[in-house]
Amino acid sequence: MKQALLDSAVGLGEKLQHIFVATSDEGGVPHLAAAGKIARGRPGRVTVGAWFCPRTIENLRRNPRISLVAWDRATDDGYQLLGEVEEIIDESVLDGFDPRIEEPAIPQVEHEVVVRVSRVMRFKHAPHTDLEE
Repeated sequence: MKQALLDSAVGLGEKLQHIFVATSDEGGVPHLAAAGKIARGRPGRVTVGAWFCPRTIENLRRNPRISLVAWDRATDDGYQLLGEVEEIIDESVLDGFDPRIEEPAIPQVEHEVVVRVSRVMRFKHAPHTDLEE
């Protein structure tokens, strides 16, 4: 994997402030989420942060494989990052309490996910090869 390509992907994600996050459970059932933050981490790693829904985090705890996509629809320029989650960090917690609701809601947690990236590929709507550059 080329660090310059990874840096370009992270730069696009930082500019757009949205990243698609694909996970699957241990049986292969897919789930798609969105994140608002991506940043460079240690070499070959990125961090992704969001108030992920519980399914995303549950999937990652059972199956650490992940796909991250930063895509600019206006320019049809984007990247897909494939990798594995090394760490899930709880950043902030909201207790979900609302006195108008009889059953308390599930607490919301803002997570930071550390991903070791193994492949970086171009991502676009137009025909493309899915080959690593």
